Amino acid sequence: MASEDQVVEIIAYVTKVKRESDDSDLHLILKSPNSENAMIREIPDPECACFDRFPSLRNHFTKTRQDGYKVWDYWKNAKRPIKVIITGVPFYDGIHPQSKPKGASQYCREIHPILSIEIQ
Repeated sequence: MASEDQVVEIIAYVTKVKRESDDSDLHLILKSPNSENAMIREIPDPECACFDRFPSLRNHFTKTRQDGYKVWDYWKNAKRPIKVIITGVPFYDGIHPQSKPKGASQYCREIHPILSIEIQ
């Protein structure tokens, strides 16, 4: 998709964070500040073999992942949604064979990968 060639910056609220057991990506469920719309955002696992030939990307996602864990810690301690700015790539993830994941967007869109995340 053409939108997957873009980088976008969005402001949203983190409502849940978890580490996926199947691929170890860090999943953040975020809600729009202006509606009830939600979307999944993912920070890839920098230890993934896909980065073996791309050490600069591994280094980049190691830092982004550290920032993601800071957001996770802040969210757990605050016990409320946390406002963040995210820069990332829009991605169509398709309809999953399992039931729609909680937090998935209505149109199967995600931000994957997250390139940067900052608490506001």
